Amino acid sequence: GIFEGTKAYRRDDGRLFLFRPQQNAMRMQIGAKRMCMPCPSIDQFVDAVKQTALANKRFIPPPGKGSLDIRPLLIGSGPILGLATAPEYTFLVYACPVGNYFKVEERLIEVEKLNNADEVFYTGTAVGIAPVGGITYKNKRIEYKEELTCKQLYSRLIGIQRGVIEDKRDWIVEIE
Repeated sequence: GIFEGTKAYRRDDGRLFLFRPQQNAMRMQIGAKRMCMPCPSIDQFVDAVKQTALANKRFIPPPGKGSLDIRPLLIGSGPILGLATAPEYTFLVYACPVGNYFKVEERLIEVEKLNNADEVFYTGTAVGIAPVGGITYKNKRIEYKEELTCKQLYSRLIGIQRGVIEDKRDWIVEIE
């Protein structure tokens, strides 16, 4: 199966919106193609996510207090067990309210690429944009300051999501 993740937010004026759901739909289509699975169209995907958000709007926290985590899922189903192609597929979307938290991920990265950096940050659906304070490698600690770039990017992202800054890239999809 394939899953995606997006979030529904509430703005100060009470309106509800999604952030870049078309990109989530495109990623699901790419994964489905690789796995030889039929996939909903971008419009079907976005509509299903909107309908799920609307059905659960009472769980979307106030502005700045979190979001509604929305998980579109495409799975092979039917009476089969094993590695054969599934006889049918199920597309479903579920939701869960979440606060402003994220999990730590550890993975390999070339440390040499970080030695000369003035600022290090990471991005993702769960975290948005967050600075990296420091990295320790072979008993050597490299400290990073939270510089202007991370703060500016975070402010722009939150501003676009909350409707304070104009969305020039059509990332915001209002839920009506």
